[in-house]
Amino acid sequence: MKTTLVMLLLTLGTLCAGQTAKPRQATLAQQKMCAEQAQKIFKEDNPTRPEHAITWEYTSHYEPRTNVCYIMTHTATVKDKGFSISYAVYDAIEGRGYASFIQIDKDVMECDITRPGQDEEQCHSSDEFRTLVEKYFGVGQ
Repeated sequence: MKTTLVMLLLTLGTLCAGQTAKPRQATLAQQKMCAEQAQKIFKEDNPTRPEHAITWEYTSHYEPRTNVCYIMTHTATVKDKGFSISYAVYDAIEGRGYASFIQIDKDVMECDITRPGQDEEQCHSSDEFRTLVEKYFGVGQ
């Protein structure tokens, strides 16, 4: 009986060890694919630097659990005595939008985040926006 039990436990252990779970971290190939796609889509969506832009950039993050390549674009412009700041987070492959932020001078015009399967979440500042998109999508900081 003991021998049968030991054999059963060894067999179950071997079967469980052979199972593969989704990776918690992206492989180098996945990161590279996402970075290249984000660069391509950024250039397509933003062929020229906006007039008066002091910041015009993007960052990307591949999330292996959801198989999504996130891109966050960021533009800041200054003209005369006014300024504007905008952020957008979307899927660099499918184009699905997840979050947007627009501020003109001191007024936040838009600040919303939508996670898949969740209600839209409102935010109130660029700091709060960046913190939430880092938490939800890995691209905020």
